[in-house]
Amino acid sequence: MGFAMFSLFGKKSSVWLGVFSISLAICGQAEILVNPKVEQNYTGKDDLSQLQHLTLATGWEFSPNSETTAKLKQMKIARIRCINVANLPGKFDKDGNYQIDRTNPSRLDAHLQTCTELRAIPHIILEGMPEPLQIKAQVKDDGISLMGGGKRIVVCGPSDYRLYRNYWIAYFEYVILTKGFKNAVFEVFNEPDIGGVVCPTAVTPERGSAELYNIMFNLYTQVVMAAEEFEKKHPGTRIKIGGPALAWAYTFRFGSFNWGERFIRDCAEKKIRADFVGVHVYGNISSLSGEYKAGFPSFLEMLSSLKKTRDQYLPGLPVYITEWGPSYVTDNSEKSMVNADNIGAAWSMEFLKTSLENGVDTAIYLVTTDLLQPDKNGKLEDIWGWPSLMVNPQVFGAAYTKPIGHLFTMIAALKGKRVESTRCDNINSFAVADTTSKKIQVIAWNYASRIPEGEPAIDFSTRENVGICIRNAEQFFGSSKVKVSRRLISETNANALFWYRKGKNLTADNTALKSIDQGTFTIINDQLSCGMEMPPSSVALIEFEPDKQ
Repeated sequence: MGFAMFSLFGKKSSVWLGVFSISLAICGQAEILVNPKVEQNYTGKDDLSQLQHLTLATGWEFSPNSETTAKLKQMKIARIRCINVANLPGKFDKDGNYQIDRTNPSRLDAHLQTCTELRAIPHIILEGMPEPLQIKAQVKDDGISLMGGGKRIVVCGPSDYRLYRNYWIAYFEYVILTKGFKNAVFEVFNEPDIGGVVCPTAVTPERGSAELYNIMFNLYTQVVMAAEEFEKKHPGTRIKIGGPALAWAYTFRFGSFNWGERFIRDCAEKKIRADFVGVHVYGNISSLSGEYKAGFPSFLEMLSSLKKTRDQYLPGLPVYITEWGPSYVTDNSEKSMVNADNIGAAWSMEFLKTSLENGVDTAIYLVTTDLLQPDKNGKLEDIWGWPSLMVNPQVFGAAYTKPIGHLFTMIAALKGKRVESTRCDNINSFAVADTTSKKIQVIAWNYASRIPEGEPAIDFSTRENVGICIRNAEQFFGSSKVKVSRRLISETNANALFWYRKGKNLTADNTALKSIDQGTFTIINDQLSCGMEMPPSSVALIEFEPDKQ
């Protein structure tokens, strides 16, 4: 027995739109059971609010404009990661206080302007070395950075630790007091475990080494000291500060020790403040829950290990994932296209639900738009491989939304409380019910992919016939008939990359997330049943509401 597709059965009336159609579910290979009378709560808080908190945050980079800001507002983005904004122009006065040059707007000002327009919290990365404190050393070519030999300039520092602290005090004053962002979050460093830290001398220790860690932790301590000096100078104002934004997986296999766990232990034992621990996660590093073997432990293994150390040394310390995406590969090779396609969207929904149910406090998707660069003929091209919500507007004339951006839109649209919904094989679900509007929304996704570190994604999912059965339906809807509609992300729906690969111009219409089918269904014996096809690596938002006619 199977699903009744493209036809009418019994007491169901329907209107068909598009290729895939909702129909009466007789019996099928997969079934999602939804019970609006049973709330689900994995977080101890509001699961829907927490899912949206994990989802609706992104980095700012690459050609933002009024259109990208408007789309971020539509997605209800509530947090913006501000990176490459740590060096503010200015100079030290005779007393050693840093005076910021406000005659010209900085990159930081542009990021903060977007935060103002979105009413979003700025999550500011403190990295690099302020120019007045840089020590510039000429060193011989290491044989990798330059092709013809010669010398390269390495930035070292700081030249003075007291002035280093004073610089950050001035920075905090500018963001919090001058610009008014009292809710700003500050994260020290960006992937220091793989080299993202300025060292005091031109001799840089090996990645993941104890020597490099000690340099990192000393600088982190200096920035925290500056934050605490700021707080003493401005009573009643508290800074939220943490770090160190680790690449994370690297020292599970390489280096002297596990940096994330050592950082937590050192902050506890040395009484150095950390308001959160920040790490980065990409899908091509490892599996999510051990569903396949990879070069690094699964996401859940790494998270469990971090939380175990956290619970021992700093109980309750929040875990922030301050960069995430399907793949860290950011070029136009096939192995990076998972960042731009439906496979990446299905992986992202699985990642977000896994993070929600395993105690991640905050997450920030890598970036808003794709990078652009000249091709071999000098024409600007979009670099699809960036984990981005939109394509670059300078290339296509508009910031068309990519599949993961549409997933964000789906999640932003959810209202009510999370209720019981089931998983069946590769078909997973997240359901909410709003008792005021009498509306139920279900996100369903077909996930069974593998994203190798150095190869294109492999999709093991297949087209599935899926039934959704809502129990206690007449009690909830207060009606015997229910309208059902579905929006779909798939290989051919809401997928800008599909049309680009076919050589078609991207348009607002062919890249949009649309309702692809709808129908009206009759509740029988207090139960509503309908069926649909779920293409491989697809994500659907199915919405149910009373038929008021």
